[in-house]
Amino acid sequence: MEPINEYPEIRELDGIYFRVERDGKWENICWTDLTWEERYNVGKDKPIIWWQELALEMTRLLRNIGDIYDMCNSSLTDGQVGSRVGRGDVR
Repeated sequence: MEPINEYPEIRELDGIYFRVERDGKWENICWTDLTWEERYNVGKDKPIIWWQELALEMTRLLRNIGDIYDMCNSSLTDGQVGSRVGRGDVR
């Protein structure tokens, strides 16, 4: 788990901004630049559909980053994909 009180480096990777208070000032911060505690507080009362939409958008962004940098995990065989999650066919 991430340290709770340390602010991560601002990278603005995802473009999904939230209004959070830091050091007494309100700022617009990307989801991936929030601390663990900030992410928890933003999402704690959100409905499941909100989390599903966030997961879908983060997946799209992660795929785009992989495409831009031509990244893949070639150490996994096709039969292993999804098994890391733990159960069943996750594809």
